[in-house]
Amino acid sequence: MLIRFVHYWLSFIFLLVGAPVYALSATQTLIDKLEAINSISAEFHQELVNAKGQTIKLSHGHLYLLRPDKLLWETTQPDKSLILLNNGRLYNYDADLEQVTIQRFALDQLSQTPAGFLLSGHKKQLLANYSISFDSAKNQHDNFYKLIPKLEKDLVEVVIGFEADKIIYMHIIDSLLNKTILNFSNVHINTTIAQNKFIFNAPEHVDIIEE
Repeated sequence: MLIRFVHYWLSFIFLLVGAPVYALSATQTLIDKLEAINSISAEFHQELVNAKGQTIKLSHGHLYLLRPDKLLWETTQPDKSLILLNNGRLYNYDADLEQVTIQRFALDQLSQTPAGFLLSGHKKQLLANYSISFDSAKNQHDNFYKLIPKLEKDLVEVVIGFEADKIIYMHIIDSLLNKTILNFSNVHINTTIAQNKFIFNAPEHVDIIEE
């Protein structure tokens, strides 16, 4: 599930009839916010909700992102796991299983996902893959954006929320109507993140599987 989420994540046009200026504004302001981001460090609280509206899992951890190709998604509670993307390699570590899987991973595999355009910052990818509007369901609608995939069949909706330039909220609804809700805190944008943060050192006695 975590790998699948990162593919969606891990992570962002909807032209309304009669309101083209409003929709264009939503698209451009989201692009401006995303293109201004070079790095993110934050804590996350994640809730997985099934199609019946039942919470099936709560988790907490840390996110580190550094453009153009580095991502660390570390879950610390209730179980310890880690997903690390660096230099074209994807590491998936499960502490309970004492196992890490390593595989080659091209960034274009993320091109239609929120994580993909956060890392790449490519405006063309965003415009080609999503229809965008302000999310009127949120109180501060001009800081929340709804993205409807044009091509991705596994996704129904992505909503991204900001406070000024900081990402504070995201939810993703998949084709089975499962909803992943993320609230971010202690968010730092464009601060220095040490390169060694994205180096995985396997603990002793861990099985390493390379694919």
